[in-house]
Order: sequence, then structure tokens, then C-alpha cells
Amino acid sequence: MPNNLENIDINLTLRSEIKRLDAFESYDLNEPATLTITDNGDYIRYTERAPENAQMPDAKAKVMLKLQADGTVKMRRTGILNTQLHFDLGHETTTNYRTPAGNIVLTVKTTTLKIQQNTDKTVGDVLIGYDLIENDSELGHYQIAVSYHKA
Repeated sequence: MPNNLENIDINLTLRSEIKRLDAFESYDLNEPATLTITDNGDYIRYTERAPENAQMPDAKAKVMLKLQADGTVKMRRTGILNTQLHFDLGHETTTNYRTPAGNIVLTVKTTTLKIQQNTDKTVGDVLIGYDLIENDSELGHYQIAVSYHKA
């Protein structure tokens, strides 16, 4: 555990867009969150609730975004399904997507990755665009836009 860390309550706004074949879906979230500033990266933690029109409206996922010092981002979601994605612009990464039917190996191709933070990191924006690929077949294009500020 890093020696220097600071936990800050933040308000988070998230917009997620998903394009699969001919289908498009999007949703917006406004959630309280926590920003933890450490020597090796900044962590944004929040609970993502399913949109009201979702098949499982009571579903929740705990999400952690790690803004790493090298400019990459890791996202871990834990809930009904667990995923960990590594976003690295210009490099493809792989992940195991755990489902009740077993593991699926996915390739993550990051198409957009922008991180902007003010000097004390209490205000920021993160934009991530990526494609998920399974066995050379594109499953969809995803975009996540996160804005946050100190509560």
C-alpha cells in the first residue's frame, strides 16, 4: 500500500454508449464516489446502478477506475459479472470475461483515451473509447465519459 494517500468525496457523472451491430444504447449516471490519490495512481470508486429500463433494474456493480501514472487506465467491475479491462491507447490488451457459462477471452482495442485533471486532481474528466473483440470478431464499440468534482 502506498505511503501517501488521500481520500476525497466526489460527485461523478458518467455517460456510457454502446454500439453493437445495428443496436445503440446509452445511459447516464450521477453517483457519489471516492477519489483516492496515491503515489502510483489515482483511484475512482463508485457503485453503478442499472438504468431504470434495464432487464435487472436492481443490479449493482462496484466499479474502480485506476488512472495510472503512465497514462493508461484500468477498470474493474464486480457484481453479477466481473471484468477487468486495461485501456492503453495504441496497444491491444486481453482480459478474461467471467460468465456463468465460463471464461471468455476478449481483446480490448482502445480507440480513445483522454484524462484531464486540475492541479490538485479534485476535478477531472476521463474519456475512454474501445472495441471488444472475441476471436477476431468485433463485439461492439463502447465509450465511457466520466466527469467528477469534489463534493
